[in-house]
Amino acid sequence: MRNNTLHSKLALLMTALLPLVLAVGCGSASGNGPDATAPRVKSTVPQNAAVGGSTNTSISATFSEAMTASSLTAITFTVTRGATPVVGTVTYKDKTALFVPMSDLAANTVYTATITTGAEDLAGNSLINQFEWTFTTGVAAGHDKKQKDTQNRRWAESPSSALPGSDIGRTVS
Repeated sequence: MRNNTLHSKLALLMTALLPLVLAVGCGSASGNGPDATAPRVKSTVPQNAAVGGSTNTSISATFSEAMTASSLTAITFTVTRGATPVVGTVTYKDKTALFVPMSDLAANTVYTATITTGAEDLAGNSLINQFEWTFTTGVAAGHDKKQKDTQNRRWAESPSSALPGSDIGRTVS
């Protein structure tokens, strides 16, 4: 009988400690637990409500943390002219997503850029809300395709230095 009582106490102790051990063991190596913080858009180029921007430019958004590149596509990062989508490609590097229109934007036209909640960080957290900003192009810049190709090549090497008008980027708090 004494042996049964010991086994019962040991089983009770193990049952009580098991949830605690599992809870502690499931945290991250830093002890802070898994990443549950939603990413956010920190800045955009062109900035929200910018007027007079180049018609031969790319549109970018910089995030608060590293994102899953495959979650940033032409479906989750769009640019529209009214209800008409702008055809373009999306790339991602160094916390910055870049939308490159297939052709120059129209002069003196309002555009809306949108990043949907389909954009995710490396932990799988989505933006809490869709993020939109608008900008208006200026007169046609007369830039040729070679300049745009050079701009995109520079962006691939260093995203923060390649965008024309990058000094007008907007910081979102």
